Amino acid sequence: SFSFTNPASSQLAGHTEPDVIKVGETYYLYYRTDSSIGVASSTDGATWTDYGTLLRPTPRGDNLVANPHVEFGAPDNWSASANTSWSTTEARSPTHSLQINVTAASADWRTAGYAVTAGKDYYFGAYLKGTISANEFFLTIRWFSDTGCTTFISENNLALTIGTYSSWTLFADTAKAPTGALCSDFLYRAISGTGTPYGDDFFVRESYWDSVEVIAPSAYYYNGTYYLFYEGNSADYSR
Repeated sequence: SFSFTNPASSQLAGHTEPDVIKVGETYYLYYRTDSSIGVASSTDGATWTDYGTLLRPTPRGDNLVANPHVEFGAPDNWSASANTSWSTTEARSPTHSLQINVTAASADWRTAGYAVTAGKDYYFGAYLKGTISANEFFLTIRWFSDTGCTTFISENNLALTIGTYSSWTLFADTAKAPTGALCSDFLYRAISGTGTPYGDDFFVRESYWDSVEVIAPSAYYYNGTYYLFYEGNSADYSR
């Protein structure tokens, strides 16, 4: 028989998908509860102390791009070069998108600056529709060392590959804010490119674990380190 000790509850109840490892003289039980993962420990494998939730679903942070759906103003919080248009020909949500229309030329759409924290990861991207025929198109996140986004440090580029996109296609990547970064902006651009792509639903978010659930724990202990593998959003992750 089993008995359970928990300051908040008399039973370790409602938990499924258990996985147990032994480290030294202690057993660790990792379990699923609802859409989260918890942990309990025991020295005899029969009497357990429940420490509660260890990992829980955590969405990525708020979108740092102002006017990400480009619906307001003309559009507000965006600036544009030549060879661009604020278009109603195509839109993902709900009526406008940003078009680049170039033939062996450069063009860009650029967001207003937003505050960032050095050393943190940021998930950035947009949805694309239309045609990229030649040369280079990018989504670019740029880093600056002042709050006004004037003193450039570096940039990260996500290449938009040549092709015809008949439906809205997500392009996204993660970048780490470099040492000293205080401000960033986000560009949708062509460099000596040829094409007529549309972009919509732009985003830059601080990258937390993006998961509507964390389930199916599997734990290992190796060389002084605990490894916890779990399933989230129909994919496998580790921590």
